[in-house]
Amino acid sequence: MNLTPEELLWIVPGIVLVVMEFFLPGLVSVFLGTAAILVGLLLHYNILHGVVQSFGAWFILSTLLILTVRRLAARFFLSDSAFKYTEEDDAAIGQVVEVSETIHEDNSGGRIRFQGTDWPARTLSGTLKKGSMAVIRYRDNISWVVDILDKNAPEASAKNTRKK
Repeated sequence: MNLTPEELLWIVPGIVLVVMEFFLPGLVSVFLGTAAILVGLLLHYNILHGVVQSFGAWFILSTLLILTVRRLAARFFLSDSAFKYTEEDDAAIGQVVEVSETIHEDNSGGRIRFQGTDWPARTLSGTLKKGSMAVIRYRDNISWVVDILDKNAPEASAKNTRKK
């Protein structure tokens, strides 16, 4: 198979992109490379003509591959993931905080005041009104998940005495 320089300009970088997937995993470069190889082959079989058609076909093929095949492949090739609290998270769990914006039952809006900063917050139970006190249970991304502060709970009184 004799390839023209224009076809090689698509196929060679396509192969490089596919190989790069081994070093930069994420299931993106393999599909960009596959689309480039397909454009090179479409040029070779005279289905595409010229630079504009080539780039248009590459863009469409890349987009289709990433949106369809990537999602399917991600289901079969699971990546390793781990969840671990940081030391800061461990230190924050159980802390008593003030609700700075009402946290509704549907977890819309809502903020707490923690370590001198307002943080987005969600609640485990009920609505927490502005000015009420809550206890931090855990963090979910950048939001703290809080619960109603039970004044009779031993951890609440211990945390309150520690703050004084």
